[in-house]
Amino acid sequence: MGLTTSLPNLIPRDIALDLTFSGQVFNGDQALQMGLVTRVCKDPIQQAIDYAKNIATNASPDATAAAKKLLHATYDDARVLRLETQLQRRLLGSWNNLAKSAQAFHLPLVPGFINRNPIWSQEADDLAEAKLQEILNGEASST
Repeated sequence: MGLTTSLPNLIPRDIALDLTFSGQVFNGDQALQMGLVTRVCKDPIQQAIDYAKNIATNASPDATAAAKKLLHATYDDARVLRLETQLQRRLLGSWNNLAKSAQAFHLPLVPGFINRNPIWSQEADDLAEAKLQEILNGEASST
């Protein structure tokens, strides 16, 4: 959860869509190439210790704390997280989601995928967009 708030800041939209739709598995070097990680190293624990020591030795504790607070506030988008949660709740337990889970575990599940649920129709999209605008404008609750 929360990927929708971080992916747009890391990678282009087409790559985010590709990864989301395909469920592609990738290694650390590929993640680095895509911009999903800052670095890949053989000993991540030691790398983290060295990095923390460098910050503790060379940076003002107050400036570091202020920058951390500012950056965390900048990247926090509760509205997107609320929408993501609502969409995930719609998906959990849906037939197509169960069919995909069964497929991943090589379990026979008949009839497999069914037609897309009507809640994902254009009319439903329009209603969801209107609801989202109400939430963003503070006119309605997020649930």
